[in-house]
Amino acid sequence: MIPTSASKIGKPSMLIIILVVGVGILMFIYYSGKKAGKTKGLLGQGKPEDLPNSGSGIPKGWNPDSLVGKLFAALDGVDWFSSNDDKTESYGALVSLTDDQIVAVYNRFNQLHGKAKDGQYQETLYMWIQNDNGDDSKIKALAALEKLGLK
Repeated sequence: MIPTSASKIGKPSMLIIILVVGVGILMFIYYSGKKAGKTKGLLGQGKPEDLPNSGSGIPKGWNPDSLVGKLFAALDGVDWFSSNDDKTESYGALVSLTDDQIVAVYNRFNQLHGKAKDGQYQETLYMWIQNDNGDDSKIKALAALEKLGLK
């Protein structure tokens, strides 16, 4: 079979179209993921006006991620090296925060570790602490969350 000019042009054109569509799909996936991964508002916790004191109770440069990591490690049960002291320390750190900071930690914990279904968290920081065996520090942590309506 003798190739015609139409078949020579057709294959490279089809390859270019497939390549452009493939790159387009990859860019869409990348930017969708990047957008989904961006934190919303102040420290990923919603708009500042949604915080109890409009974010004024959060010191400049403070980030909830460190405490969220400690709380998760203490509550997860997978870390064999965590102890009740770790939980007590983490709960104490949570209780010592300002209201805005507590809300920021709560929201960030749920964002990272809460299981969402239909736009609602089925597991929250409150539930994780509530289901944990604890001492007085657990009760104080739950009370601090309840005071702010965080369950």
